[in-house]
Amino acid sequence: MTSSSLKRRDSDGRSERRSARRYPIEVAVVYRLVQKGKVLKRGFGLTRNVSSGGLLMESSTRLSVGTEVEVFLAWPARLGGEVNLNLWIQGRTVRTGQNYTAIAIERSDFRTRASSDGISVFGN
Repeated sequence: MTSSSLKRRDSDGRSERRSARRYPIEVAVVYRLVQKGKVLKRGFGLTRNVSSGGLLMESSTRLSVGTEVEVFLAWPARLGGEVNLNLWIQGRTVRTGQNYTAIAIERSDFRTRASSDGISVFGN
């Protein structure tokens, strides 16, 4: 077996360049564009995939590369089977397209969510 046969492949069969495995998770997100701790803009989107190092999301707004961003995902699993969770991500945009943004994760944390409606309580 050669080393090339051990490489991961993406969904199109191409060799995968990333070191962290991506998981196809599609959940609603709320994001905040931040500069020097100040929130400049808020928006909504949908994740396409998540890894330990990054996140790919769709949104109607094209974000600039290098933008500091906070993202809140309605995590699909519950803590102890009862408590709703958000995954909070802080990072920078590294790639954008017409309706997608790739974000390099710098910090992340799970946070409890007060209600089951999800998106209306993000970022509080």
